[in-house]
Amino acid sequence: MATGRWGGREVNGLMAGFCTEPANQTYSMESMVTLPYLLPALRFRPELAGEVARYALNVAANMRLFYPEYLPRENQSRPDLPPMFPYERLSKEEKGHSPYATGDFAGHRSIYGGAYVMWLDKMIEPQGDPWLLRWDLGKTNFLDTDLPPAFLYYNPGPGVRRVTVAVSQHTSRVHDLSNNQPLPAHRGKFELTLAAQEACVIEIRNQAGAAVERLPK
Repeated sequence: MATGRWGGREVNGLMAGFCTEPANQTYSMESMVTLPYLLPALRFRPELAGEVARYALNVAANMRLFYPEYLPRENQSRPDLPPMFPYERLSKEEKGHSPYATGDFAGHRSIYGGAYVMWLDKMIEPQGDPWLLRWDLGKTNFLDTDLPPAFLYYNPGPGVRRVTVAVSQHTSRVHDLSNNQPLPAHRGKFELTLAAQEACVIEIRNQAGAAVERLPK
């Protein structure tokens, strides 16, 4: 995993390929594919929500560096290609520019790897604030599709923030998995209060309120 800044731009959370590859390189597919498999685990291990939420937010923000509209043309190998396809590789420094977006061998953009952005599109839902996101923990849980909906919220800012969450008025109840307590809902919605740098995992259950068994530590 890359950390810090390349050419004044943050690259925290972007992932390299294999450990045998040159240092100071990250790849778009590897950066996209980790989160879809990691996030579902928070339902069972909500104590990891803070660390995973910070990582997820960094990935969501810094993935843009693989797309041509977020870098100067001189920092790209093929700025003439369609903007919807991300570059395959981001190097810390190449051809005198940092960072530099390019690809491997004769390729430049990553069509097969870039397709994973469709997963991220379904997992992330904005909440009216560009830094306050809701992450769906069930979209990529392909092993158990019958679990009730669960979501990760994270407040990266210095002050308290509140989010209104809509639920079914007659059939749902909300449980805070991070603190193992029910949350009061009124007329089909409830207000979630997040302190500074606080992450919270919630689950929306049916009226029976069946809990999800957690994995043993």
